Amino acid sequence: MSLKARILIGFFVIFGAASWLIGDSLVKEMRPRYLEAVEESLNDTAHILASMMEHQVKGGKLDASLLRDFIARAGERSFSARIFGYRKTRVGLDVYVTDDRGRVVFDSRGDDEIGKDYSRWNDVYLTLRGHYGARSTRGDPEDPASSLLYVAAPIMHRGRILGVLTVIKPQDSVTPFIDIARRKLITGGAVMVAAMALLSLVFSAWIGRPLTRLRRYVAGLRSDGSARLPRLGAPEIRDLGREFESLWEELKGKRFIEEYVQTLTHELKSPLTSIRGSAELVQEEMPEERRREFCQNILRETGRMGDLIEKMLELSALENRRELRDRERVPIAPLVAEVRDGFAPQVARKGLRIDDAVDPKAEVTGERFLLRHALANLLDNAIRYSPEGGTISISTGKRDGFLEISITDQGPGIPDYATERVFHRFYSLPDPVTGKKSTGLGLSFVREIAALHGGRAEVVNLPGGTRASILIPA
Repeated sequence: MSLKARILIGFFVIFGAASWLIGDSLVKEMRPRYLEAVEESLNDTAHILASMMEHQVKGGKLDASLLRDFIARAGERSFSARIFGYRKTRVGLDVYVTDDRGRVVFDSRGDDEIGKDYSRWNDVYLTLRGHYGARSTRGDPEDPASSLLYVAAPIMHRGRILGVLTVIKPQDSVTPFIDIARRKLITGGAVMVAAMALLSLVFSAWIGRPLTRLRRYVAGLRSDGSARLPRLGAPEIRDLGREFESLWEELKGKRFIEEYVQTLTHELKSPLTSIRGSAELVQEEMPEERRREFCQNILRETGRMGDLIEKMLELSALENRRELRDRERVPIAPLVAEVRDGFAPQVARKGLRIDDAVDPKAEVTGERFLLRHALANLLDNAIRYSPEGGTISISTGKRDGFLEISITDQGPGIPDYATERVFHRFYSLPDPVTGKKSTGLGLSFVREIAALHGGRAEVVNLPGGTRASILIPA
């Protein structure tokens, strides 16, 4: 499982568990809190009605006639009230009054309760003793939803408790409000969970994106070593990327030295063997003409060694560069003309003709010196492998957002076995005339220069020749 997925799942699980615990706690606490609010309101109602009863005391006795009329008229009232999304149409409150012994003297629910002894119920028992009296009792012992809330207030007369007034409210009267609140809570919770899920996706992407870029960067280093350190955002990941880059540079430097030492040793072995053999033979008695041939061979091989070392140094400097140094707009037509003029003696010696089909408006952004070097190597190869009296064509064109500069010759082409190897360092095909090989570094130069410009190099066989191209972003 990817790190991004782990972060996403972990964040979502933690948030989901926390949300469920909080939501479950709120739902469980919702009903008691609603009932407490109702009880507080009932307490006020009980004291108001008890105060009204105190004004109706006659001869030290309770008179519930006014309360009876008051409650009866309230019960007959018809209204429509929209309360928190719940429609209320009638008064949902009952009242009973007991004397100082706990005997019922009035009950809005019916006269059947009058005379009964309520002195043992907490609302009456506690209130008669000067305490706060309230209780919750099921109307039907088998039905939990039938619970009624009783809140009492004392009826005072001349400093003593003359009786108790209790207001009654069904607990399920708050159920609609609890259900509405619960639905809103669940809906809000679902919206919040969805929002947090989206946020967790954004959060995981925010964390995972630099890591993905770092992974791709390391993969690019491993594949061809040309990857560039991307912008990584977070300081810790950015520092890790720089450490990777530093480590890669060290490893590449060591590998670079090893490869160059090995390849240089291999390539120098042949001319050194030839020089040593020629030098040993020169010491022997031989005709002067023969001696001159061996001396020329020594000079030729030492020149080859010097050329090889010089080009190796140039290629190593080029491969170690990470970016262009002197960027400028480079017109292609004057650059091609300059390169063509530099090879005029070789062209004339082989009787070649160069067709120039370069767009005079073509130009790219890059390093002029390197682009000239790349074109010179391509033209040098074309001249070397062209037959005497042949034609070389130089042209430009647009392809997939790149400017393509092509040099086409009429040479023998590239054998199938060599098409994948011509850009490899030190790989070279023999000259069709002399049979000798070059250093095998020219096309390696071209490939490195193209890559440094963000492009690529190609060599393609054509009917009757070969086309070598360098493609640079237009």
